[in-house]
Amino acid sequence: MTKIKENIKSKPVIKVVNLSIPDEPIEKKPKIDTKITDWQKFGSDNLFINHLARISRKSPTHAGIIKNKVRYTNQGFVDNELKKYLKSVNADGKSMQHLLRNIIFDFVSTGNTGFHIVTNARRSIVNLYHKDITTFRLSYDGKFALFHKKWSDVTRTKNQVRVIPVFPEFDKVTGLDGKEIEGEENLHSFFYIKEYVQEFDFYGLPDWFSGLDAAGIMYKTNRWNLSRLDNNFNSSGILLVDGDMSVDDAEDLKKEIEKNLTGEDNQGKIILIIKQLGGDGTKFTSINEKVEGDWVKLHEQSQSDLITAHNWFRSLTGLTDNSGFDVKRMLHEYEVAQNTVIQDYHDLFKESIIEIYDHFKIDMNELEWISKPPVSIMSTIEPSLYVKKFEARQHANLEFDENDEDQQTYCLTKKTK
Repeated sequence: MTKIKENIKSKPVIKVVNLSIPDEPIEKKPKIDTKITDWQKFGSDNLFINHLARISRKSPTHAGIIKNKVRYTNQGFVDNELKKYLKSVNADGKSMQHLLRNIIFDFVSTGNTGFHIVTNARRSIVNLYHKDITTFRLSYDGKFALFHKKWSDVTRTKNQVRVIPVFPEFDKVTGLDGKEIEGEENLHSFFYIKEYVQEFDFYGLPDWFSGLDAAGIMYKTNRWNLSRLDNNFNSSGILLVDGDMSVDDAEDLKKEIEKNLTGEDNQGKIILIIKQLGGDGTKFTSINEKVEGDWVKLHEQSQSDLITAHNWFRSLTGLTDNSGFDVKRMLHEYEVAQNTVIQDYHDLFKESIIEIYDHFKIDMNELEWISKPPVSIMSTIEPSLYVKKFEARQHANLEFDENDEDQQTYCLTKKTK
């Protein structure tokens, strides 16, 4: 019995405290699934669109690009005879611009979006609504749109799935069992829009998808900095504790270190090794690599890659250079963006709106978007080129004489000898 106890005491207790920065969302590898489901999975785990939405929230530059693309695309419509339709597009009194803010956001961030259309049996009314696209899935035949608030929990809550036809078909809302939902008298349809991607038959992917890794890197570099802050910039390393302590004592020490030396989200790594052999105290070996410069460069490179993947422009993202905001550059890049990315979005959603309203015999062909640059061209003009001296003195509350020949000259006028 004594030998057994000695062996237990001499056996080292090794514990790896994992504080690593979490990976960016990635599509999981397919698992063998012999069950037949009622919908087409979005990704092998049916949650890939939720992963896309999550990383869109986590990466600051990525989120900024998405919001700016939506903002510049959706600046409203030219006031014409369509005003009565655009001012209120549903029973909640929301305008078309308000509705499109969310619909375009879904499309830019995930490559998928749609209009939820509600009408009556006579087709005498048309109401358009937004549906959070992360709650949407397609039926296997592509004829029905299925909605559930939390698809990760759908196996236990199939009764909460709501089914409506895909446009141009209309019908009442039903459950997966085909039974109509009580109290729902209107007819519904879902006009589905997706970004075309090769080899994707059912769902779309965002145009920035090639920059997914860059968005993930930016997220992780930010998390790395937060990790250092959470841990008071202490180095990760190996803590070796020598001493004659029991297994229970070792476990208590390990918990104490986890409690006091690690951050809120358990970033970094501390390897705790407790030996039961007796010794000369504790020893900490720092794993201190000089990587600050590499991480900064990695962050900057991923930022540049992400802007490129979005087919967007640095000045329209809100990022400044050493010289600050370059007004001329912003105007130039906005013009390019307007004639490429923004115009493509305008064409896509105008065609969709026209097709929807055509179903109700309403002509929306005169729909015209407003496009305004973020800065005025007047900011590029030097005021002193067209402001006379007496006007400048008047504006500065100084004495002036508009009849003075010298004060009648412009501020930048050079005197001739």
